[in-house]
Amino acid sequence: MQMQVTVDLARARLLRGELDGADEALEPVLATPVEWRTIGLVDRVTQLRGELARPQLEQAPAARTLAEQIEDFVARATARPLPGSRLAIEG
Repeated sequence: MQMQVTVDLARARLLRGELDGADEALEPVLATPVEWRTIGLVDRVTQLRGELARPQLEQAPAARTLAEQIEDFVARATARPLPGSRLAIEG
């Protein structure tokens, strides 16, 4: 839950045009271990990624770097198997 609030803070900073502040706020979220990346957290981070696609941000090097970090965060989270899926396949 705390990480979701942290993403909301990063998004608020981004909406205010504070790209560096958003990047700084998102650091602990992006460092979250894969096994702790819940659907809610990944959804919030994905929404933040959408904000980086706004015309006034998309050309900024810092925005592109942050977008790449977010894409990696999401890709790693979605690549892990769901709990119990291994048992269902073997069973």
